[in-house]
Amino acid sequence: MKPTAAYGFPPIENSLFEMQFDFDKKNWFPWKSSVEYRIPKETEFHEIFIPTTDSIRHRFILSMLTIHSFPTLFLGKTGILLEFNLFFVLYSF
Repeated sequence: MKPTAAYGFPPIENSLFEMQFDFDKKNWFPWKSSVEYRIPKETEFHEIFIPTTDSIRHRFILSMLTIHSFPTLFLGKTGILLEFNLFFVLYSF
């Protein structure tokens, strides 16, 4: 997907929550375009995780807060993989 709406606000077709701003390129682009996902052939079925806009956004926010040493508490309903995102971010450091 191409970046859209240079400077200013994101394009009207998209919600602000669906978009991310790249400060270097000064463009808005969808969260999903920042992740390229492939399932390795040796992956077990129960280990497959397909990123969604929410999971990408949660990982980004959590990693930025962790990098800058802000205490963080993520709340949500059961089954939305908050723990998985937490482990993914913490093990990446």
